[in-house]
Amino acid sequence: MAIDFDAWARSDAARRFHCFDPYMTYAKSGNDRFVQANGKLGKELNPDTEALFRIGEEAFARLSQGEEISEDEFKNGCSSYWEWIDDFRTLLGELNEQGRVLAQTNDGQPVPFDIARIDETQVISICWQRFSAGGSVKAGDAVAAFRELFLFHALREIDNALIGMDLDGREAVVAAVGAANALSNAIAIESGSEKEQEMRRNMAYRGAMEKLKRDPKQAAKVRVKECWNDWQKKPTNYKGKSAFAKDMMAKFEELDSQAVITRWCGQWEKDAANSTLLVECLLCLQGAH
Repeated sequence: MAIDFDAWARSDAARRFHCFDPYMTYAKSGNDRFVQANGKLGKELNPDTEALFRIGEEAFARLSQGEEISEDEFKNGCSSYWEWIDDFRTLLGELNEQGRVLAQTNDGQPVPFDIARIDETQVISICWQRFSAGGSVKAGDAVAAFRELFLFHALREIDNALIGMDLDGREAVVAAVGAANALSNAIAIESGSEKEQEMRRNMAYRGAMEKLKRDPKQAAKVRVKECWNDWQKKPTNYKGKSAFAKDMMAKFEELDSQAVITRWCGQWEKDAANSTLLVECLLCLQGAH
């Protein structure tokens, strides 16, 4: 069965904390272990979980800024976090269609990507870099927004790390590093140091781009686009987009949604038509002269 990644990313199931409740864990001083998502007190900390606990403790303290916050205020902050992620994801989709957010292969070839497949870390990191390049994050509200995004994201990554400890040790390490990096990014923003922020932004952006290039599904999309280009030269190769998408599913085992491939075809057709129209307009202008 094909998975609608965009619908999943926006679902309540994908957005809740699964292994621990950050508010119940950190709102009351003196607590020394994770409170599970079901409200029960978790196991005593070991060296690995204690490191995660301290990262979360620091992130929560910086979110509350030393003041007592209510559970509703924390939940509202979580909702705001997801609103920013959704808005950023939409923006990145628009920029990507315009060719303004591009990852590249080692030989300089652009890597088109499906916005629905990139994760929260990539969304925040790419937008942080792009907005900074445009000078817009110098405004107080924008700076505060990214600071808060990274602090909430640190808590999200802690939850991912706890899940990973039960399922896959490697994923737990990746998520733990993500939590530490998110907290470091927030601290860099708080510092007000342009040099520190630039260093952290560049690190975050490079990490997001490298992850994008390593994604086998993204690499497969590049090859599907090459096949689509060949099809445009030889239209008799396929009866239509559905037949093309079905063949691509058979050729590339990394792909798991025929509907997504069909959607790519529609976008490529639109891009090609816009490109043709632009060329025709330029020729007309040249003829007028």
